[in-house]
Amino acid sequence: MDKHAEVTIPPYSAADRLDSWKAIASHLHRDIRTVQRWQREGLPVYRHRHFKYGSIYAYKTEVDSWWLTRQAARKKIAESRSFQFAVFKAPVLKRTIYAGLALLIGLLSLMSYHLFGPRIRRLIAQTVPSKQATIVVLPFQDLSSNSHAGAQASQFTSELISEIQRAGYVRVVQYHPDGSDALPSENFAAVARALHADAAVEGSIRYDGTHATISATLIRGSTGHALWSTQFEQEDENLKAFQQRAARTTALGIRNILF
Repeated sequence: MDKHAEVTIPPYSAADRLDSWKAIASHLHRDIRTVQRWQREGLPVYRHRHFKYGSIYAYKTEVDSWWLTRQAARKKIAESRSFQFAVFKAPVLKRTIYAGLALLIGLLSLMSYHLFGPRIRRLIAQTVPSKQATIVVLPFQDLSSNSHAGAQASQFTSELISEIQRAGYVRVVQYHPDGSDALPSENFAAVARALHADAAVEGSIRYDGTHATISATLIRGSTGHALWSTQFEQEDENLKAFQQRAARTTALGIRNILF
């Protein structure tokens, strides 16, 4: 409202009139500077016709009405801001939680590495072999009485080689003799040394009707001494399944002995 504007005096009683900035400020429980600023924002304050500075007046009824209107507007703005905060609060909170969890996981990982890293590395060094062993698999002798003797021994030898390679940390060399499949026991170590192998595997298979027997021996290449031996027997017509099971168990046993 223009401070020099002439206005029509509303019909209020003398008791309703506030005749100074101090009276208006006291009525609103604010200081004079705040009330003068509110006058520029619309607080209904009037000046006398002689326009003398400071000669102002207002009416309690109008001041109270303006105050209630102003409070209602401020409340509406606060509710609007509260709604906007509620709308964007959840995504911001989620991002904050995720960032905190990521930081916590990173700190825990770093602490675990420094606390347990050396111990884990020592365990790995003890578990993983320092070098790959080499063994030679000699052709298994087939002691079966049927006409498919050679085929059964060859099949088991191939199955055993596959299982040893699958077990890991072992390099397999297959030996193919020029003469008979039957090798004297004193030649096993010589064959292993000639092929630069750490050990040799020899054995036999016998299948008579429904009774099957498989024997295997692990021989140290440097001395020719037996490191480990095993034997499997089964009354079963399914020779293939029996050979696979015996080859898998033999390969794991060899790996455990060498490492």
